[in-house]
Amino acid sequence: MKATKILRVVTLLGVALIAFPAAAQEGMPEVMTMDGVSYTSGGVGEMERSAMMQHAREYNLRLTFAARSGEYLAGVKVSIQNAKGHKVVEAVADGPWFYAKLAPGKYKVTAEADGQTRTRTLTVGKSKAAVAGMVWASPDELTTEGGA
Repeated sequence: MKATKILRVVTLLGVALIAFPAAAQEGMPEVMTMDGVSYTSGGVGEMERSAMMQHAREYNLRLTFAARSGEYLAGVKVSIQNAKGHKVVEAVADGPWFYAKLAPGKYKVTAEADGQTRTRTLTVGKSKAAVAGMVWASPDELTTEGGA
């Protein structure tokens, strides 16, 4: 009887360990690769945001895109160049969060939304992530103020 209980516990534990990676990946946006750099984007919907938050520490560049009004932006064109000017990532973000795994160094990040470009120079360390928010004028400000 005791051996049967132990066997059940070990079996359940084994199933849980096998199922956990699949559960952690559920809702995670597709990971893409360019020039050896893995990146992903998303953050639309509660399940996707939750999955991305669980995996955030795996990426040493984490960007958030938003309008000044506080609304998140998707469809942002992202370009990342290393210190030598070589483009290591060129993508369109599927949501307001963009994560990348970069080699340590300085990078020029350019993001374009609604015809407006934002550029940041960020440093990714060996054990330190670069985390940045990029903000654009909201559409009504573009028409009333002439842009940001």
